[in-house]
Amino acid sequence: REAGLSALPVHRAAELGALPPHHDALSAAESCGSSGEPCKYAHERVAVGGTFDRLHAGHRLLLAVAALACTRTCYVGVTSDKLLTNKANAHLLHTYEHRSFAAKDFLQAVRPSLTVELSALLDPAAPPKAATIPEITALVISRETVAGGAKVQQARRDR
Repeated sequence: REAGLSALPVHRAAELGALPPHHDALSAAESCGSSGEPCKYAHERVAVGGTFDRLHAGHRLLLAVAALACTRTCYVGVTSDKLLTNKANAHLLHTYEHRSFAAKDFLQAVRPSLTVELSALLDPAAPPKAATIPEITALVISRETVAGGAKVQQARRDR
């Protein structure tokens, strides 16, 4: 087992609603370091993944949580075109390039200082970066990606 490679804290998109009413998510994420108190929403390196076709409100919420939780580098795994060939109405999906750059653009619109690292999710059996990079300290998921998040957690424990 590699040092530093352990289960990640998981931030669900709905969690930001639990902040006290006088805090907005961005100020909470940015102000943690100045108060000297640890902030469960502030992580230097965060991972998020998905298909991200036609960024709808759910995608934007997921990506916004990732941007707000991340202070440095956000790793975005985007489902490759190859993995989507058998999906219903696959011919209507945007290309990997279009989907990945739309996700990156949105993340940087929310937090311009963020470094975004894109990678294609090519093989469902291969571990994503979130499972192999010890410096990633948080995983942002939605209800739809709970199963994938659990696989990432298991892969990190297995390493």
